[in-house]
Amino acid sequence: SPVSPDHTRRPQPVKLILCLSINDSNDKRSAEISILFVCSGNQPNEELKMKANSVLCETEAFLTCWPAGPTKRFPVSDATAILREALSSFLKEERYEVQRARELSLTLSAVIRERVKALRTPRYKLVVLVTVGQLNGQGLEIGSRCLWDVTHDTFASYSFKNSSLFGVASVFAVYFE
Repeated sequence: SPVSPDHTRRPQPVKLILCLSINDSNDKRSAEISILFVCSGNQPNEELKMKANSVLCETEAFLTCWPAGPTKRFPVSDATAILREALSSFLKEERYEVQRARELSLTLSAVIRERVKALRTPRYKLVVLVTVGQLNGQGLEIGSRCLWDVTHDTFASYSFKNSSLFGVASVFAVYFE
């Protein structure tokens, strides 16, 4: 099926068949109504019709079908380049100050989010984390946790430091079905 320019799937016509099945076994009679889908353009599958004692009705409906996975993978190398450029340009000449570090974290996360969104990877939810702190000979570990699908979800990360401060930025790209 064709993909429209905005990367969404167009509704596909599908034939909807309602069937009534009557079972007579062990002196018990039961009835079951089931729905069978047959792609339009094809005639209803006779084998499917044979499973039902009678066809109650046939109608055509439009269903939107999504692919089982991303049509375009998240570009980790491009996102890493965005992180590198943003952190370097914003933090290169900065001196650490508590209030300024807070402002830089908010500004950087907004700038990075907009630049990564401009990569136009459909159906990925983005989470951007930026930490700016004082470089004073201390050690620091930064960790994140979330539910993760290893086949589709990914991340990019970059760290920067000058003589006064450090910055760590991460973008998590989580595929949304």
